[in-house]
Amino acid sequence: MTEVSTTTVALPTDLVRELDVQAKRMGLAMPVYLALLSRVGNRHHDAEFLSAVRYAFTKYPNALRKLAK
Repeated sequence: MTEVSTTTVALPTDLVRELDVQAKRMGLAMPVYLALLSRVGNRHHDAEFLSAVRYAFTKYPNALRKLAK
């Protein structure tokens, strides 16, 4: 089993609120949304990819959660 370590990062309150709103719009928890943003940034996905991901998460959230398990 893989060990996961955590790190605490202080963020401005207004940024946290905005990220929380964005995460909820996609039906994701904040840590999952931050992981998505990190991977998108690392892999340089374009706007069309992000639009498709947003559509999939909002229209088929249960199917994607089952796939993630």
